[in-house]
Amino acid sequence: MLALWVIAGGVFITAYARRNLLENLIKLDKKVVYADTDSLKLESGFDENVIINYNKKVKEKIKKVCDDLDLPIKKFKPKDLKGVEHCIGLFENETKKDCKYTYDEFITQGAKIYAYVDSEDKEIHITVSGVPKKRSSRS
Repeated sequence: MLALWVIAGGVFITAYARRNLLENLIKLDKKVVYADTDSLKLESGFDENVIINYNKKVKEKIKKVCDDLDLPIKKFKPKDLKGVEHCIGLFENETKKDCKYTYDEFITQGAKIYAYVDSEDKEIHITVSGVPKKRSSRS
């Protein structure tokens, strides 16, 4: 019976996350260049208040859960491989050397299959589902 609850929980969480992504995709529709299960890539000039307001709402919900259940907020901020905390459920700007990622060119062939020319290093970068990043570059 426990396995059924685990599966149901996983299905709910995935569906809820997708619903949140879609809700914001619809609000930003004219500026969306690419979307997949966990990210949006947007043209410059999008309404940043959509993201700011969404993140604020998520932080408020996390704080309420922590207060109601007497949980430490750190439970909602796992660290990445570099030891940097990331609060779950938030939209983040991808950054590189303290700058927001911007692209001179971007093309996609579907989910998790895209290429871009980075505005800073002028290099072509590709993402292909199942191919390690190191294998998809010239180095």
